Amino acid sequence: APEPVNMTLLAKDCQRLCETQLQFFGYPHPISNYLFLLNVVSNGLSGLEHRNSSALQCTRENLPVVGRKLPRRYVPLLRLIPHEYFHLWWVKRVKPEAFALSDLNQEAYSTQLWIFEGMTAYYEDLLLVRAGLISENEFLNLIATNLQSVEQSAGSRVQSVADSSFDAWIKFYQQEEASLHAVCN
Repeated sequence: APEPVNMTLLAKDCQRLCETQLQFFGYPHPISNYLFLLNVVSNGLSGLEHRNSSALQCTRENLPVVGRKLPRRYVPLLRLIPHEYFHLWWVKRVKPEAFALSDLNQEAYSTQLWIFEGMTAYYEDLLLVRAGLISENEFLNLIATNLQSVEQSAGSRVQSVADSSFDAWIKFYQQEEASLHAVCN
């Protein structure tokens, strides 16, 4: 049988992240209720923001276990929570023009996706520090890892961030062999 998940710790950390983010953006909260839906899957870590909620996926290895040391893979889950919550403001309320009138039944192409996802990625880590869930040194290591990943991507030398943003629908969300050479990886 699987070991019991420390839901108390997960809820407490999630609340700290949300409160820290509210302090960042300022009160009042833009909506009355926000829901995090967490689905535990066999493989992967991902999320998708919605107007009043986030759908998150993680593996059991990302979850804290009652009576155990926190797993190394808990921090990536913690990063996902403020990332999707950040989009409550920075995509759902402040958004690229291409997204403002987009038809949700099809892709919304924009050369500005990089600024919305890039700033969100930066703040997801900074909010972990401000919430007291990681140290400043851990924050700097996360930033260094992100920069190294981009610099080592072959696509960073052949495609602009604007072009990569535009191509995200076809080169990131619909992976194929050539996708390895795109900046958006």
